Amino acid sequence: MIFGTVETTLLLSLATLFLGYCAYLGYNRTGDPLHPAVILASLFFLGMVLEPAQRLLHPELVNFFPEYRGLAFAMAVQYVGLVFFFLGALSIAPRVKTQGGVSSLIDISSDARKREKIRLVAWSLALFSLFGYWYGIYMNGGFLKSYSTSKGGGLSTVTGYLGEAQNLGVAAVVFYAISLQRSRLTVTSVIAALLMISPTVLHATFGGRRGPMFIAGATLFVSYFIAIGRVPKLRQIAMMLVLLLSAMVC
Repeated sequence: MIFGTVETTLLLSLATLFLGYCAYLGYNRTGDPLHPAVILASLFFLGMVLEPAQRLLHPELVNFFPEYRGLAFAMAVQYVGLVFFFLGALSIAPRVKTQGGVSSLIDISSDARKREKIRLVAWSLALFSLFGYWYGIYMNGGFLKSYSTSKGGGLSTVTGYLGEAQNLGVAAVVFYAISLQRSRLTVTSVIAALLMISPTVLHATFGGRRGPMFIAGATLFVSYFIAIGRVPKLRQIAMMLVLLLSAMVC
């Protein structure tokens, strides 16, 4: 039996309808399948609808919420924050202008010198990301020891900047994709992008982290279309989200 059936089920249903409507508005107003409302609606659906629904089936929630009304109140507070988040995301929604399928929002730079500078920034961020990740692994006694426990990873270092540096690989891939615009994608460039984001991919795979898995997959997907200078179609976005959410649930 679901814990707190009536109130919690109603809240989960309303949240599902709200997220779907926000994704529809984001795409309908802008024509942009990469609008934050489209991408993040699926992630919030997993974290604030599917995950709570699974946990409601387990009786240990009673230890945290002796009365189910307390749980319903906590969920309501979260959903209020969700509403304000999407109000902000939808308040600034310029329509994407395209010419021959190329988006003016994605086609950031056509200047070769600028692309070289952007590529330098990408590699600088990537090197810092790789150093921070592997330094944390080294300080924790090696790769096997770091991931021998649930949600493992490198040891927190003396500074948070270095400890969180692995996340810079996400930005590095995006900058690298920008630098590749108007040039042909090669095996070398694909390997370089995977190397840049490898800390996030490794942490998601061996640490069993669903958040980093979604971030890594979505970043590679978006970066690909940035590199080729085209806006993905809505069905491509839907397929990507289904694949990522399926991998995260499994």
